[in-house]
Amino acid sequence: MHLRAGCCYSLNYQIIEPFLADEILNNSQPSIYEVIRLHHGVPLFWDAHWIRFQYGINAIGLKVKFDKLKVEKALRNLIEENMFSSINIRIDAVDENILLYGIQSFYPSENDIQLGVDLNLTSTVRINPTIKFYRKQWREDRHSEINNAGVYETLLVNPEGMITEGSHSNVFFIKDQTLYSADESSILSGITRSEILKIAKTKNISVVYNQVFADNYWEYETAFLCGTSYNVLPVKQIEQKVYSIDHPLLNALKFSFDQHFLNEYLKGINKWKK
Repeated sequence: MHLRAGCCYSLNYQIIEPFLADEILNNSQPSIYEVIRLHHGVPLFWDAHWIRFQYGINAIGLKVKFDKLKVEKALRNLIEENMFSSINIRIDAVDENILLYGIQSFYPSENDIQLGVDLNLTSTVRINPTIKFYRKQWREDRHSEINNAGVYETLLVNPEGMITEGSHSNVFFIKDQTLYSADESSILSGITRSEILKIAKTKNISVVYNQVFADNYWEYETAFLCGTSYNVLPVKQIEQKVYSIDHPLLNALKFSFDQHFLNEYLKGINKWKK
């Protein structure tokens, strides 16, 4: 479970004290949610997050409609009241309610970014993986596995042996100047992943789907994680396989996404800093 942060939350477009949300958060099961990254007070890739949020609500048949403009105003108020700068914001659709609050956010260290991170494999999948649905026990199980293994993240392996995604990230592999990943039918396609695929398209980088398995992942030259808190994060090792993190395509994608991230922030200043 994410640890909450901030002196106040927003419930149904109104600022409230945190204890007023405890009953909703502790006694109800949040259904659809989003986690949005703030960079110096600006929510990044907001429109893409909102589209996915609406998709999830519709996919599970929630009979509720939330007003985007009211949510944006509530988000601005939440940021201002808490003086949030660089943190993640969580949005929950809980029954008929919409709840916004800060969560303690952990971003990769400079050491992680420069040297890469260690991963392992676990045989499990998400139920209805394309929907960002809160799975408390599943999340706790993966968190325990990560801690027990002493790794940064765990990669999920489906019954067919294919590596699909991380427990809270997406993953790409690289070989012969080509990107390899699971397709969107078997994963929760992250907003960062979608932006990376847009960059790959503009740069004519080939993408091949559903080719990385637990019995061939060591054949690839390198790999990286991506996600709201990660951006592009090199992978140093998966199980016993050590990868090169000084790879020209990985470096180019990381540079391009960092520029894209900055441009998104600069574009968002006018919208969110009124």
